Amino acid sequence: MGGAAMGRHEMMCGPRLAGMVAEHLAGIEDAVDPTEAQRSSFEALKAAAERARLVMRAACSTPSGATLPERLDAMQGRLEAMLQAMAVVRPAFDAFYGTLDDDQKSRLDAGGRWMRGPAGWPWRHGDRDD
Repeated sequence: MGGAAMGRHEMMCGPRLAGMVAEHLAGIEDAVDPTEAQRSSFEALKAAAERARLVMRAACSTPSGATLPERLDAMQGRLEAMLQAMAVVRPAFDAFYGTLDDDQKSRLDAGGRWMRGPAGWPWRHGDRDD
C-alpha cells in the first residue's frame, strides 16, 4: 500500500489539507461570485468545510501501526471519517448550490484548476491521471 494510496493519505492527513480546503473554497467563490443574498449560505459552506476538515484530521491521529491489520484498521477509520465529513459538508453545499442561478451553476459545474487540488489530484469523476 504505497504509491497512490500514500499520496491520498498525505492529502488527507498531511499539512496541505487546510490549504487544499481553502483553495477549493476560493475557487468556488471565484467561479460563482456570490451575491450578497448568497453570502450567508456560502459562509455556512465554509464553516461546514472547516468542521469536515477537523473530522478528517482527527482520524489521522490514529497511528498507522506496524502490522497490516493495524494499517487496514487505520485506513478504515480514515474512510469512515471521510464519509462523516461528507455528511457535514453535503447539506451546506446543497443549500448553497440551491441559491445559485443557472449561470452560476454552469460556471461552478465547469470546474477548473481548483477542482483538481494540489499536484493535480483528481476531484472530478473521470479526471484520473493514473
